[in-house]
Amino acid sequence: MPGSGQCGMNINCCEASGPRGLFNFPAYVVMKSKEGLFVNYYVQGRYQLTTPSGKPVTVKQQTTYPEGGTIKLILSLNKDEDFVLSLRIPAWSKKNAVTVNGAPVEGIKAGAYAAVSRKWKNGDMVEITLDMRGRVAYAGDQPKYAAISRGPILLARDESLPGISMGAFVDVKGNDGYIDLIPVAHDVKDNWMQFRFKFAPESYTEAGGAPVTIDLCDYASAGNGPKAGSFISWLPQITDPRKVNQ
Repeated sequence: MPGSGQCGMNINCCEASGPRGLFNFPAYVVMKSKEGLFVNYYVQGRYQLTTPSGKPVTVKQQTTYPEGGTIKLILSLNKDEDFVLSLRIPAWSKKNAVTVNGAPVEGIKAGAYAAVSRKWKNGDMVEITLDMRGRVAYAGDQPKYAAISRGPILLARDESLPGISMGAFVDVKGNDGYIDLIPVAHDVKDNWMQFRFKFAPESYTEAGGAPVTIDLCDYASAGNGPKAGSFISWLPQITDPRKVNQ
């Protein structure tokens, strides 16, 4: 919906602040310091900076992130130079891999920068693989709710997607806090990303209900179908009495 006008213009500060943030964002994707370069965000593109000695350097990112979890960085330099390339590893990414020209980098930690110090040469390639497993976060007690994320993206249950009608879930997270998400081909005009997962539904039989599947989409796409509908990201949970005190 259009915002109300301010200062005699048909625009207000809220409408201006969103584009302002997007315009500034490219400047923070890759940044330089006295020690080298910091790769803060993973976004397809070419980023031109200077090395600590003031020489031009280009960092080319090849990635579909956050749809995929693999990022390739290719460095272009006129002359070899020693400096530190620091790669941001998100806190949610628990299983990670970083290689330089195919050789693994050790000591990668979630929620920290992976600092790779070496003499960089023209054409050096860094490959980063992040943890894109579906993971579950909880809120509340009675009732309890679960939200599912993949990478940095929160997922949502849109009622227009395939699967049973919304109800309570049992053991959505499995045993380790992660769930298997299967990518689903979909109409890109409506949803950016769509995934399918299996869970135990609410049931009042002694044996419990058989597992069923439903589809989730990225939260930004929820409600984008041709017909207005409801969607949720915090899924209601119920207690499985067979697992109490286990």
